[in-house]
Amino acid sequence: MVDRCNLLIQSKRGQIYVQVGSQSQLVEQGKAFRVRPLSSVSEHSPVSPDADNYHGSHSHEPCAGPTQAFKGRPPKPPSYSPFTAVVIGGTILITAIAVHEALESPNRP
Repeated sequence: MVDRCNLLIQSKRGQIYVQVGSQSQLVEQGKAFRVRPLSSVSEHSPVSPDADNYHGSHSHEPCAGPTQAFKGRPPKPPSYSPFTAVVIGGTILITAIAVHEALESPNRP
């Protein structure tokens, strides 16, 4: 376990079959893979799942998405770039001029 929200599943001896949500994976001996759960579990006192007070012995906490340093702002979408903004703006301007010319009455220039 790297931390509560980053798990490293590793097989040191033999193969293990791991199922995470709807995905399943066979981990060969000496191999590993990382899992990021949707929520973590904090145990207050370890109790068997069959015990009556099992649900009171732990709490669930959501795992946040990947943390990135963007100075308090959300990250830009991957398709954003200044070039894309200029091209879209130019296309809108050219289209507006072409539509205006096409709809202009021949009697009134």
